[in-house]
Amino acid sequence: MCNTGSYASNRKEQVAFAIQNLNSDGQFICLEKCMHDDLEEYLKREDQKDKKFKARFYSEHQLKKDTIIKTMRHGQVTVSRLNKAIKGRLKHTKLIWNSCNFYYIAASNDRGRLDSVVALLGPPCIRSEFNYERVPEVL
Repeated sequence: MCNTGSYASNRKEQVAFAIQNLNSDGQFICLEKCMHDDLEEYLKREDQKDKKFKARFYSEHQLKKDTIIKTMRHGQVTVSRLNKAIKGRLKHTKLIWNSCNFYYIAASNDRGRLDSVVALLGPPCIRSEFNYERVPEVL
């Protein structure tokens, strides 16, 4: 059993734990909230999410009190660091969805099956103002 910690940044261990029972041609898909290499860009995206999305569901007081998000931030890694951890176990990775600082990445040792799964997904269903990355995109 791997004790990875809920909000830890040890992605190599977390990925290894998550895929330990994956078949050799299996598909791994993960959703991560990632840091950005540029802190200002990260904060801009957070601000956009808070004002244009979360504000529809939470009061301003609730948003300021959001301790879970503050705790989560300590465990976040960049997309490149996450990709490196995944590629340590699986050969092929693709970014398949993005919204502000959230990313879905699909991975597999079988590129053909990965391409087939990604093709079945169709275009992302998200407002363009929240999408910062081209998807799908080989990482």
